[in-house]
Amino acid sequence: MKGLRNGNNQSFDFNQLYIKDHSFNFNQLYIKEHSFNFNQVHFIPKLLICEKRNDSYFAENHIDMTSESDIPMEWCTILDNNKDSAIHPLFDSKPKQEIYFTITYQKVDLFLKKEFIRLSDEFRNKVNDALKEIDPHTALINTFFTFGNFFAKKVTLGHKLFKRIDKAWYESVKDKKFNDYIGVNELQDLFKEMDYDGKGFLTVKGEIINQENLKNWIELCKNDSNLQIIKRDDLMAVYEILEDSIRDEVKSILGIREYQYLKPREIYQQHLKLPEVKYQVIMTGCEKIQSSVVYHRITFPKRLENSDFSLYGSITRESGEQIDNVIIKFKSINYYGFSVIIENFTGHE
Repeated sequence: MKGLRNGNNQSFDFNQLYIKDHSFNFNQLYIKEHSFNFNQVHFIPKLLICEKRNDSYFAENHIDMTSESDIPMEWCTILDNNKDSAIHPLFDSKPKQEIYFTITYQKVDLFLKKEFIRLSDEFRNKVNDALKEIDPHTALINTFFTFGNFFAKKVTLGHKLFKRIDKAWYESVKDKKFNDYIGVNELQDLFKEMDYDGKGFLTVKGEIINQENLKNWIELCKNDSNLQIIKRDDLMAVYEILEDSIRDEVKSILGIREYQYLKPREIYQQHLKLPEVKYQVIMTGCEKIQSSVVYHRITFPKRLENSDFSLYGSITRESGEQIDNVIIKFKSINYYGFSVIIENFTGHE
């Protein structure tokens, strides 16, 4: 997966997307078991229609598609650190129709509460080391890429089969009514019908399940010691787990702020001489910083369409007076923002 890392939690015997096993320890969680008044396992069949590219990304990575509305755009700051990279599939809403058929056996939901998550010393030390780097933005991006960008506060354990369905076959089954829960016999009949090309289904681990080994998979569902993560929901950015003071510093470096400090356009025209710039001005902005700041991250209001742009900047007082003898360097430039290194700024108010 582009820009994300697979990992696992040290406390559990299953793989979880976005987290490395040495990053976190969980000492308390809430568990909700899926229980039925039956003497056998039951399965949930479902047709999943994806209309956009990120819908397909959610489906292929077993993320609850309802999570899209909860994804804040500032998460792009920890996903795209390459100036020439394409948009991350998490945010790609371009049309792309794909159809999946899934069969799930849901056993238990785990709810991981933020207040009970303990950071490992290794992860905390790596973040602190990144904050001390000359280019802390890039260092933090690399740290999160290594340890994980996000974690899911809710995961569903069980077993899952899924298969991409071609549009021609979908037309023949789109009006078919599936029962909410089916037993083993119904599953075997449905499997034969939906495996129209004989290529079988995939598990979340990428294993192929076909007619020959379907019974083995059913037996696996009865064994609670081999549960897998089949759905992730309620995602949280990894920096939200940090202590308040460190988290605020990290968010500042990533350019995640809750305010927008603006000045009249005339200030930019006066100090940057924008009318003399040969290229079209696509964006202007101003942010308030402290005089002790030597590093600052600027996040664009929206993602730029391409990387063919130049940056111009100056340091001014609140009155609009330009501060001379200050050296400004632009670093870590990408579609979403850039970092500013400020030299000779000490002593100015």
